Amino acid sequence: MLERSLRRRSVLAVAAWPTWQLVVSGALASFAGQYAIAAVMLRVFGDPSHVANIFVGHPRWVELFFTIVLAPLYETLIFQWGIITLLHGLLRRSWHFAGIVSTVVFGLCHGYTDWRAISLTATSATLAAVFVIEARRGGTPVVATVSTHALFNTLVVWAHWA
Repeated sequence: MLERSLRRRSVLAVAAWPTWQLVVSGALASFAGQYAIAAVMLRVFGDPSHVANIFVGHPRWVELFFTIVLAPLYETLIFQWGIITLLHGLLRRSWHFAGIVSTVVFGLCHGYTDWRAISLTATSATLAAVFVIEARRGGTPVVATVSTHALFNTLVVWAHWA
């Protein structure tokens, strides 16, 4: 009973955060979570097959535009707005169910078939949570989720270029 009460209070506390804090915290938590999972999985399973960089031979601004602007926008529209709105709005499923389905589909559609799919779960779950929290409180879920995703991708690009 105490555990459930603490969990409920912590969820309510996060839901009360201003949007900017939700966005920044979501991006940082995703980044830390994904890299922590990746560090453990890399140690346990080794380096997975190398994925070719589709931006090789293009200027850096092209990679930045696609990674930080375009991908967060279209992925949010498909995986969070589309799936969660369909499931919760039209099909009357719970926010939790819609968020879980969004998380799984987002992860599967990135095409990883190794442990990277597991590390991506931290980010996909965070993005679904940001969308649901903003939608439930009548905020701007698409803007908040795109912003979280863009900030996360910025951190990833920075880490890879550093």
